[in-house]
Amino acid sequence: MLCSSFIEELKSKNILVVGITLRSGVSISNTLFRLNIKHSLTDIKTIDKLKDECNALMDKNATIFAGVQDESILKNIDLIILSPGVALASKFIQIAINKNIEVIGEIEFAYRLIPFNNYICITGTDGKTTTSTLIYEILKKHSKTTLKGNIGDTFSKVIKYRRIMGFMKRDMLCLFLGFILYSWLLLEQVYML
Repeated sequence: MLCSSFIEELKSKNILVVGITLRSGVSISNTLFRLNIKHSLTDIKTIDKLKDECNALMDKNATIFAGVQDESILKNIDLIILSPGVALASKFIQIAINKNIEVIGEIEFAYRLIPFNNYICITGTDGKTTTSTLIYEILKKHSKTTLKGNIGDTFSKVIKYRRIMGFMKRDMLCLFLGFILYSWLLLEQVYML
C-alpha cells in the first residue's frame, strides 16, 4: 500500500527532480506523473545531450531546465528529489539547502511512498555491490526478497510494478545505496550495513 499522507504532502509541494537520467530521474518523474503530482526536472546536461531522456518524458508535458542550474530555478521549490549520481556537495544543491529547501534522494522518496516493508540498505566506499549481492542471495533462499537500487531496477521504478511483482508482500528489500541522507538513520525498519 502506498502512503497516502506522503502522496497528499507531495501534491501540496513544488517539486524539482535533479538529475535527468533514464534510469532514475525519468523513473522518479514517471512515478510522480502516475500519482498526478506536478513537478519539474533539471540537469546540467543540455537538451541535445538529453534526447533519450526528453523523448521518454515527451508525452508527460514535463517542464525541463537543461544546461544551466542557477538559483532562479529554485524559486518557489519546496522539495528536491535527487537522482543517485547528483552530489550533495554540488553548488546548486548547497544553494537549495541554504534556502531551507528539503532535499531527499530517490531511495528516500520511494521509501516514503512504500514505508511498510523491511529494508536492508548497503552503503559505503567499497564493496557495496558484492555485499548487496551476497545478502540478497542468502535472504532469497529463506524469504521473499528483492534487490533494488543501483543494482537491478531503481527503487522508485518498483512502485509501478508493485502489484505484478507482489512487491508489497516481500519480507525484505535489499537496497544498494550510493549515498544516504541523514533522515534515514531514524527509520526503525531500515537496517544499514
